[in-house]
This record gives sequence, structure tokens and C-alpha cells, in this order.
Amino acid sequence: MNPMHHVAFVVVLALGSSLALAEKAPAEDTTAESPQATAALDVETILANPLAEEDYRETKECIWNRQIDSIEILDEDLVVFRGRVGGKIWLNKLVNSCPGLRRDMVPITGNRSGSVCRMSQLAAQRRSVTPFEEPVRCWLGRFEAIGEEQLEALKRAIKERDRSTTPTGSTADG
Repeated sequence: MNPMHHVAFVVVLALGSSLALAEKAPAEDTTAESPQATAALDVETILANPLAEEDYRETKECIWNRQIDSIEILDEDLVVFRGRVGGKIWLNKLVNSCPGLRRDMVPITGNRSGSVCRMSQLAAQRRSVTPFEEPVRCWLGRFEAIGEEQLEALKRAIKERDRSTTPTGSTADG
């Protein structure tokens, strides 16, 4: 079940229970629970029914360099880090859109700490760069674990978006 659907279901269930209790209470009964008590009950109900483990997204602030097999630029906002072991894939939504960042560029993390973290700099250069050409510089966001199916769907959506926004006869990569 989608995490948002699960949360919505729990909230609707809690609100429905509160309304059912309110309907059974006589109108002149002054011992009925206050709105604050009902709200507290709803929060307690929600907290007592946590989401399943698989409904939470796995995000990380950092990943170790030794875990990274490859880096793939999807567009000016998204970069994918592929893991060396177990086919792990981390999607990174850059802190800000990075104008000039393109799929055909070579990404460079260039850190010395042994890990790549949120707010680390990602530089990217064209493959046939001149010595005086400055790389595009971007700031990484959090790393979110995704599956291969999600990645493929994301690539299709980006390709479709690029196809609809680029003039006929040219490519999104330039």
C-alpha cells in the first residue's frame, strides 16, 4: 500500500471513530470529551498504528565512496549513484537545480573524506573539455534508496518531458 494511502486510511479511521462516538453521546451531556481530548485520541490512534517498515523511504545523509560503483546524471536536478554490492541505487535530488548539468557529462565528486554527503559538491565536465573550461558545480541533496523499476520509470518520464520541451530536430543533451 502506498504510504500516503496508509496514512490517509488511518486518519479516516480515527476520524470516523471520533464521529461515531460523538453521535452516540446525548446532546445535553456535558461529560463528553473536549475537542482537544478527541484530537489527542486521534493522534494516539495514528501513533499506535505505525506504517509498515517498507512504507518508509530509506534516506541517507552520506554514502561511502567505496560503496559507489558509478554516478549517472539524469538531468539538472537528479543524479543517480549505483552501489557496488546488491544493486543498490540512490537517487539524489540536488539542493538547487544545476543549470548546464547534462546527462553526457562526466561527474566528479573529488572529496577527501571518504564519503559523499548532502551539501557535498558535485562537479561535471564535458567529455572533450579544454584545459580552461570550468566544470558545472552543483550541491548534493539527501540520498534516497530506490529500485530499478523506479529508476527506469523516472528515466522514461524525463525522456518524455525532454521530448515535449525540445524543438524538433535537436536533442535534450545538446
